[in-house]
Amino acid sequence: MDIEKTHRILTQLMDLVNNAGIPNQGVCIGEPPYEDKTLYRIDYLPEATEAQRAQGQTILDNFILQKSETCTPLDFLDRFTPEEIAAINASSNIYAVVFRTSLLAAQKIELDNPRTESGMNKLVDIGLLSEARRNEIMNDNGVCQ
Repeated sequence: MDIEKTHRILTQLMDLVNNAGIPNQGVCIGEPPYEDKTLYRIDYLPEATEAQRAQGQTILDNFILQKSETCTPLDFLDRFTPEEIAAINASSNIYAVVFRTSLLAAQKIELDNPRTESGMNKLVDIGLLSEARRNEIMNDNGVCQ
């Protein structure tokens, strides 16, 4: 998981720095855990002005890692209550069976994937989830980071 988080941090920071037009060779973030932003550093090119360096420091100081839209199947299941999981597992409805099978076969769950959205909508349609619970489960609640 740290490799994925490292990649997301570096990608998001590089995008911010590059979109700001700050001349750089790259971004360093230190070692995990990554919460200590004092370890984050931009390797500026010599032509970077003091104003650009100050802007870069502001980017680092204000950086907030955006949520991941991808979960492991287990992380995704953690969003459900035990009662919801039991109801899905006990259901013989074809859509519940397909949902269960797909979840077991998946290596990752992409929250914004149309297949995930469709499966969650089917669980609402067949009465295994309310619309409110579907929305709660599909919104990031700190599980996928």
